[in-house]
Formats: sequence, structure tokens, C-alpha cells
Amino acid sequence: MPDLETTEGSTAYSEAENAGETAGGSVYGPLIKSQLAEEAGRKTSFEQRGVAVITTSGVLVSLLFGLAAVVTKSDTFVLPIPAKNFLVVSLILFVLAAVAGIISNWPLRYLQVEVSELKRFIEPKLWSGSSETAARRVAEAQVAVLARSRKLNLLKGRALLAGMILEVAAVVSLAMAVGFILLKAT
Repeated sequence: MPDLETTEGSTAYSEAENAGETAGGSVYGPLIKSQLAEEAGRKTSFEQRGVAVITTSGVLVSLLFGLAAVVTKSDTFVLPIPAKNFLVVSLILFVLAAVAGIISNWPLRYLQVEVSELKRFIEPKLWSGSSETAARRVAEAQVAVLARSRKLNLLKGRALLAGMILEVAAVVSLAMAVGFILLKAT
């Protein structure tokens, strides 16, 4: 990311200083707003993908139980020990993947500008104050919201990643179990 700071004596610094805070605020404000919107989109994306992990894990666990029912139905077929072990591991991994998906959807305390603070903004003294000061206060509030959102979205993202990795491991374990079952059946 480019360095947004300028040093004293530079042309950009002098122009911003002469134009007042509005010059910088008019540039930084949209950046902050776009970052907030992007972070809200990340939160939604993590939660939607977390639901997908929960759903696919649930479906695959159901299929796993169906496979177990079919295999144990035959009186002559004995489930190979490695297949049984892989089925148990697969079941555990699918359950853990679903739990990680649930964690990625856990309602966390995202920061919002408090209503009491918004009410302060409409008091006559602040409402009629300078636009530069108001823009800075809004930006400070937005940056605080953004910082908290990024921190919480990082947690959601890690839970989602863990869920996806666990789900892949569960599918591999299930494939190994099916492989042993097919080898035994032939």
C-alpha cells in the first residue's frame, strides 16, 4: 500500500496545509468509507461460506451414516479395520468442520457509533461547527469501526479456513475408507 504521509516542505504537504483540512479529508474520507464497505462485504462473505461448510459437512455426514448402514446390513461383509478407522476419523472431522462453520457465523460484537454520540453531533454547537472538524470526527468514528471489524473478520476468516481444511481432510479420510471397502468387496 502506498505511503499516504507527506513530509514538511513537500509540495503536497504545503498545498494541503494552505487549503486546510478539507483537502485531505475530501480524499481520505472516501477511502475510509470504501474500506468500511469492503469490510462489511468480507463479513457477509465469511458468514455465507461458513453456512456452506455447515451444510456440506451435514450432507456428507448423512451420506457417511448411509454408507455405514448399507455396509453393516450384509451378514457376510465384515468392515475392514482400516475402513472403520477412516470412517470414524471422517465423522469426527466433518463434525469439527461444521463447528468451525458455526463459529464463523457466531454473532460477534461489531463496533458501531453509539446513538448517544450521534445525538451529540446534532447539538447546535457541533452541528454549526466547522465542516473540517465534523469530517475528522466522522472519520475517527469510521476508523474505529473499521479497526474492530477487521479484527473480528480475521477471527471469522480463520474459523472458515479451519472449517474448509477440516472438511477437505474429512473427504480424504472418507475416500480412504471407501477405498478399503471397495478393495475388500472385490
